[in-house]
Amino acid sequence: MHSAWAVSAEPLASALPLPDSSASSSCPASRVARIAAALAAALLALLLCGCSGDGSGNESGNAASGPAGSEAPSGGAPFSPEFHDASYDLEVMKGTPEAGIDVSHASQGYVVAVGRGGQKMKFSVTCEDSVSTFDLPNDGTPTVFPLTAGNGTYRLAIMRNTSGSRYAEAFAGTMDVTLESEFAPFLRPSCWCDYDQNSQCVVKAQELTASCATQVEALAAVFDYVTQNIEYDVDKADQLNGKSGYLPNPDRTLREGQGICSDYASLMAAMLRSLGIPTKVIVGRVMPDDFVHAWNLVYVDGSWRTVQVDVRAGEWSLVDTTFSASGGEGSANTEYYEQYAY
Repeated sequence: MHSAWAVSAEPLASALPLPDSSASSSCPASRVARIAAALAAALLALLLCGCSGDGSGNESGNAASGPAGSEAPSGGAPFSPEFHDASYDLEVMKGTPEAGIDVSHASQGYVVAVGRGGQKMKFSVTCEDSVSTFDLPNDGTPTVFPLTAGNGTYRLAIMRNTSGSRYAEAFAGTMDVTLESEFAPFLRPSCWCDYDQNSQCVVKAQELTASCATQVEALAAVFDYVTQNIEYDVDKADQLNGKSGYLPNPDRTLREGQGICSDYASLMAAMLRSLGIPTKVIVGRVMPDDFVHAWNLVYVDGSWRTVQVDVRAGEWSLVDTTFSASGGEGSANTEYYEQYAY
């Protein structure tokens, strides 16, 4: 639920330079390869040693058979696929047809913005210290933006480019948001994870998990498919390195069979979210090489450990499909620092 919308707008004369928080996460191919090679020994050791547990899937779990064909334990929450859409109603949109926001689904973890005009446009979401800035199409295409900072007071703003990197607000407002669930923003499509019920990735996810009995088995099926069938796109990584504004497309990644880290994370999120499994797309930095990267956090009830995935009951679990598909596992000898969650 949300309180009354408080509107504010500033004239174009007050335009200020706008930092872009939606940096492209195209971790350099050379670093992915180097990390994968460095982790080969650890990968083999983990496969040989396995993990502790009683085999029930309710404690620390058992080691899976490896990066391909992982065998999930039988324990864990029953798998009951449920699709959550991101609908909108432009008739109740705040603002104008040239710069408007539908906030009627804020309690479900998202808003929808529309922009029209000849200039570049951006959309910003601010909640306390959390600030995210996205590109907004200027052709009137309704675009879904997630409210991932949890409950609180959000400030939303549509901005037009005036010159260079300078933008001015065309429409803005604030509202208090109480999410119907902490998982609400991570169960639906958004600009960073765009899909609908007819998307190829959704159909594939349903096909892969048709015989799964638990959420952990569904996670295993999707994870194995993505890491075995999507290759890292070296050329694309080189082209996008250091650039901002890139947004992945799950169906394109599935169709082309290749992508960069954000493509992996977006496809994984789209497939799992469409099945009712809360999944975050995280953009941050990986140490010690210090580069921008994207990965997933998945929330499932159950317990499962593999070389690539560490799933614990009642926790968000880190899933790095990029390093896994490259033959290694990023979390073994690297540290992840989250900057943005989508």
